[in-house]
Amino acid sequence: MDIKTLTTNFPKSVAALKKWGAELLKEQQLKVIEAAPEPFKEAYRKAEPVKFTDDMLEGFIAFYPRRLLDFFDAQGIYMSIKHSSVGFSWDLDGEHDPWPHEQTRQEAEIKAFTKAFEILEQKA
Repeated sequence: MDIKTLTTNFPKSVAALKKWGAELLKEQQLKVIEAAPEPFKEAYRKAEPVKFTDDMLEGFIAFYPRRLLDFFDAQGIYMSIKHSSVGFSWDLDGEHDPWPHEQTRQEAEIKAFTKAFEILEQKA
C-alpha cells in the first residue's frame, strides 16, 4: 500500500486518515510536554507543532499498520483476519474475502485494508 495509490484511489479516506493521524500526533506531543522537566515545558509549549506530512503518513502505514486497525475502528469499520487450513481470510463488517484465501496474513491484511478504504470512501 503506497501513499500515491491510496491518495489517487481514496482521496477522501486519506484526508480522514491524515486528520486522524494529526490528532494522534498532537496527543503524543501533549504527553511529551506533560512528561518534560518543568524548565522545558514552557519552551515545548511555545514550539511550533509538528505537522503530519505525507512522508509521515507513508511511514505510519508502512511501519505501524496496527494503527490502521485503530483508525478504521474509529470510523466504525471493523475487520478481522482469520486463519484456516487453506490460508488467511478477512472479514469486514460481514463482508468476506472471496475464495481462494490468501497465503499469508499480510496479504489478507492488505486486501482487507483496501476494502476498508473503499467502504470509507463511499461513506465520506
